[in-house]
Amino acid sequence: MHANAQSAGTEVQEVVHRSPRLFGLARSSWRQADLRQVITWMHPLSLPGICRLLRRLHLVYKRGRASVHSPDLAYNQKLAAIAQARARSQAEPERFPFLYEDELTYELRPRVSRAYAPRGRQVKLARQAADAQKRRIAASLEVNTGVVIARKP
Repeated sequence: MHANAQSAGTEVQEVVHRSPRLFGLARSSWRQADLRQVITWMHPLSLPGICRLLRRLHLVYKRGRASVHSPDLAYNQKLAAIAQARARSQAEPERFPFLYEDELTYELRPRVSRAYAPRGRQVKLARQAADAQKRRIAASLEVNTGVVIARKP
């Protein structure tokens, strides 16, 4: 068994949130036998033992969502490159700034109003704003200084 339940739970969660393909398995979803194969300290556990362990760690098998992000098979390499860039930035912050960037597209929702109508009849209450359009905002955070740069293109 692992040193403590909290670190065991964290390790198992990190594994199940990644694609089994990243661990050399030719599958798109996890099975308990796959977890036993990938997580070293689980090797001696039986499948019912793994089931009980997952229950104790509050990890349950859930039905998939209609829309999910595609697993990135280069995820581990990208994390290593990010860690290397962050270390370089911490060593020489003036020369190598480290930025987190995000962007968002949004639009105004129709206004909801009130109107008189005969009882039992529905009335159209949502009115599209005259200036309704999609808008974008992008921002970056420089990690070493905390400076935020934002713009609306």
